[in-house]
Amino acid sequence: MFISAVSRELKSARQLVANTLSFLGYQPVWQEIFGTESGDLREMLRQQIDHCKGVVQLVGQCYGVEPPTSDKQFGRTSYTQYEALYARRRGKKVWYLFIDENFPTDSFEAEPQELCDLQAAYRRRLQSEANVFYRLTTSDALEASVLKLRDDLVRLRRGVKQWAAAIAILLVLSVALGLWILRGQRETALKVDEMTVEMQKLLRRGVAEYPRIDVQVQEVRPNADPSVTQEKIYDELGKQLGVDPRTLREKLPQFAEQLKRAPNVTSYQRANAAFVVKDYGEAERLAIEAANQDLRAPLPETRTWTPKGTGPPPCLPSEFVDPHTGDTWRFDHSSGQWWSYSSSGKSTAMGSGPPFPCEEMPTAKRSIP
Repeated sequence: MFISAVSRELKSARQLVANTLSFLGYQPVWQEIFGTESGDLREMLRQQIDHCKGVVQLVGQCYGVEPPTSDKQFGRTSYTQYEALYARRRGKKVWYLFIDENFPTDSFEAEPQELCDLQAAYRRRLQSEANVFYRLTTSDALEASVLKLRDDLVRLRRGVKQWAAAIAILLVLSVALGLWILRGQRETALKVDEMTVEMQKLLRRGVAEYPRIDVQVQEVRPNADPSVTQEKIYDELGKQLGVDPRTLREKLPQFAEQLKRAPNVTSYQRANAAFVVKDYGEAERLAIEAANQDLRAPLPETRTWTPKGTGPPPCLPSEFVDPHTGDTWRFDHSSGQWWSYSSSGKSTAMGSGPPFPCEEMPTAKRSIP
């Protein structure tokens, strides 16, 4: 709480007000605490008042010291008058305690008549306002007036606490909102990553299935318009993959183009990718290359057979993964058929007969000469 008064006249009265405010639990700020500097003191006063919640001004008979130049906003004022005027402009509460001529002030030299007239005009202007205390004639009356400010000061303090609580709540809400947004962004990023991985799987299957569906559609409609054929291919492919055909038309050629240049894919996968983007010459070359690689590749070992480089294996594990398509093959013991299970969960019966699962082979077939 800032205490404003002319030092030469009301230094003792200001100290009494400071002691009373301290008794009420407030921290007073006045001239003896922050000192004075040479030159224009208005900047220093502004800094001190900005840090206070209100101003208590003792309005005496003395004008006091004035700044070296008139103020642009308030005109000619003393430093004491400037303190209250600046506080009000900043929206601070100002309490005016009028000191009567009979009040026991400190001894001081009389001021020039010009300054006395300026202070008298200031007092008359304040008296015309509604929020003015009546004249105080004794130190006891001054102390009592400050004590009467307690209710106003409590409301001011409560307002400050409410403001601080509101700020604290806003900070907590801001932090909570920031954490919620961050969590949402992370969850969204994870979902996007999951969607991206799933979409890549579907597109990889689409590249693998495209040539087969293309052949089927061409067989049914050999003389159809190429654009109609292309649309039918994507319609059938979309039904099989459970994807919107329009999305496939947009995404699949782009993915196939990337797959052609990917480092860790087989010639068979590159051949299918080239077929999707209608690079038929490259697709044929890669398909032949893939077939030659298959012929040169050693047959897989089983529990009952070690390849010798000739003929098909007499048996296979009852479950294995096709290295080209990624489909899982299983032997159904009840029907005696091989089933192919794609990554989408769909199954297809692929026929019966040899090669048999190794555990199903007759004893005579297990021994290899």
